Amino acid sequence: MGNVYIEGGLTLGNAGRVGFAGVRDIYSRGGSESLASLLQSLFVAECIQPSSSVWVVSAWISDIELIDNRARQFSMIDLTWPASYIRFSQVLGAMMKMGTIVNIVTNTDENNIAILENLRRQGSGSETQLKVFKSPTLHEKGILTDHFVIDGSMNFTFSGIRVNEEHVTFRIQPEVIAERRIHLENRWSSAHAVF
Repeated sequence: MGNVYIEGGLTLGNAGRVGFAGVRDIYSRGGSESLASLLQSLFVAECIQPSSSVWVVSAWISDIELIDNRARQFSMIDLTWPASYIRFSQVLGAMMKMGTIVNIVTNTDENNIAILENLRRQGSGSETQLKVFKSPTLHEKGILTDHFVIDGSMNFTFSGIRVNEEHVTFRIQPEVIAERRIHLENRWSSAHAVF
């Protein structure tokens, strides 16, 4: 079983309580469920209180199993979700139906095509809700919503979330979110969306 080390942003209160200062550095090693659990929690929260837009930036991206709905505990989010694992494209599709604009930035690798096609199907009828940008030299990784930023080494693939040794930083400060949004919008606003 992998170990998870969390540094920075954690403070111990005088009663031994843990407080959150708005920043967490998360280090994972193969076999750890910490990144998968974090992403599940964050995207369930996003489905309950959707952001106006979401940016997913990842050189490599796949249609990972994101939410464990085997006990149907998250069926209130989307009544069509089966009693199984819910894939990334299904979660983003539900968010698009709720009005969230989903921006995907990835490279031109063929392995990224499957999730992009699944997203196109999920967003059918809401074409303006999905924007995909590609750059052959992209290596940047992160997620931005109205509520949080995750940046780091992790690609949004099975290996990136569950196998590789990764470091990500999770932040919730409004000024950090605003700065990241300005960066992404400035960088990609003049680029032609693939779809």
